[in-house]
Amino acid sequence: MRLGADLYVTDEDFPEEAFSLVRGGGFDRTIEAVGSNDALARCLKITGPEGKINLYGMPPDDAPYAEDYTDDPRVFRTRIEEGAVHDELVSYIEEGRVDLEKWVSAVIDWNEYGSAFDYVRNEKPTKVILSLK
Repeated sequence: MRLGADLYVTDEDFPEEAFSLVRGGGFDRTIEAVGSNDALARCLKITGPEGKINLYGMPPDDAPYAEDYTDDPRVFRTRIEEGAVHDELVSYIEEGRVDLEKWVSAVIDWNEYGSAFDYVRNEKPTKVILSLK
């Protein structure tokens, strides 16, 4: 609320002000942050015809968002800059332009995670990998 939202609504806890907004045409902006079709369906019900629904949640692979929900023109996903940078770095690795061996300071068995934390604190490495093998 202190960041500028008019209302914060979760679960079945709909204050009268929320019902008034829905009856008056719906919310201008909603955020689906749970990652479920039920939550997205609720957002679709309470968002006005010109409103926008930001998909922030991540549904599990075995229960993705329903296409008829995500095809609604009000629904959008925010482009996260970190994701674009990640994709660019992966392409550099695939093209051989980045050698990951130069970035890794140590590979430590995961059973030795305590010493790995000590190493990070004391040596200030570039990257430490905990190996599961």
